[in-house]
Amino acid sequence: MKFFKLLLLFFLSISSLLTYSQNGAEIFKTKCASCHSIGKGIVVGPDLKDLFKDMDMSEEWLHNFIRSSQSLIKSGDMHAMEMYEKFNRTVMPDQQLSDTEINSVLAYIKSESLGEAKTATAPSSPVYITPENINQADDSTNPHTLFNYLWIALVVIFLLIIIAVLAHVIKTLSAALKDEYKKNKK
Repeated sequence: MKFFKLLLLFFLSISSLLTYSQNGAEIFKTKCASCHSIGKGIVVGPDLKDLFKDMDMSEEWLHNFIRSSQSLIKSGDMHAMEMYEKFNRTVMPDQQLSDTEINSVLAYIKSESLGEAKTATAPSSPVYITPENINQADDSTNPHTLFNYLWIALVVIFLLIIIAVLAHVIKTLSAALKDEYKKNKK
């Protein structure tokens, strides 16, 4: 019974890790994109493309606003009240996100905001993949690659647990068979 409790605890902790492994793009698409865009104009709330231009808000302020805009408005924060009035008193729902998740969303917004500027300076000639340059791409920081490695590690760990359980069962059964065999010989 202890083993199954440990196994349950293990899978619960892994599932919480997987929740935190979502990258900023995924979080933005699931929690923010219904009301915000990045460079496509106002949806319900503001377009977040210029969030970091002339920004007089601290990172702490952004975290507090994302978590609970209404708390800032009720506290009398001028910038929060100004945004609330500007967008027809539309209430932004509170977000249950960790600091890490908020930082990944903000990093995604920043990268998407700068993405248009990057494409303007992109080289006009295509880059061809050859045997010489195929290994130059560094995929180790790609969140999807890291996520795949996490899944592979989880499957391997799960299989090792199954092997350990089966080995224990075989050992127990073989000991029981030996005892039974000895009893029958007498």
